[in-house]
Amino acid sequence: GAVAIAAGVGFADDRKKERGGALADGGVDWRVKAVALLCAAGLVATTVADPSGDPWRWAAALGLTFVLINAVNFLDNTDGVTAGTAAAALLGLGLVALSPGATATVTLAAGFAALGFLPFNWPYPRLFLGDSGAYTLGVSVGYAAVQAGSAAPAWLLAVAVPLADFTQVVLMRIALGVPPWVGDRRHLTHIAQNLGLPRAAVAPLFALGTVGCCALARAI
Repeated sequence: GAVAIAAGVGFADDRKKERGGALADGGVDWRVKAVALLCAAGLVATTVADPSGDPWRWAAALGLTFVLINAVNFLDNTDGVTAGTAAAALLGLGLVALSPGATATVTLAAGFAALGFLPFNWPYPRLFLGDSGAYTLGVSVGYAAVQAGSAAPAWLLAVAVPLADFTQVVLMRIALGVPPWVGDRRHLTHIAQNLGLPRAAVAPLFALGTVGCCALARAI
């Protein structure tokens, strides 16, 4: 259900942007997207906590999932970064953090799907995730993170890369008086390129960073 909601609102957003042309103001109204993604995050949160019996834990899971959905989408600004980072996080969580079972199977399926998409998007992009694909991967990453994190909080390190990018971008936009949902070139991917890193090297760097974070979580 969460994946269907996220993919659906993302698809509507992509189609509206496509039909609007280059001079259009944007896709689906940000408030509509926020409500839809909150609903998706709420469904994910119910897999680790009962909102009536444990409302604080449920709210924390909802907040983390909502942020991760958007954080993964935020990284979709340089070829291969979102798919590579999501694949590294999902495969790391699915193979090591989660016990064998349905949750690990779903997580690994999403991770291998992201990995399978990667050659079409990096280093020579022929296909793009769009908001629909990025939101879907975001829900998958959020689901895996709250499942693993509820058992061992150290595994939240697996999603440190998208969370770090999201946090610094949002804080910078707020400091500059810019709406947080308005895109710009202040992401960690852009900073890396401005420092001289070749564009094709950004995706491997972020994926390796995520692998390193997973290894650190495993060691802890």
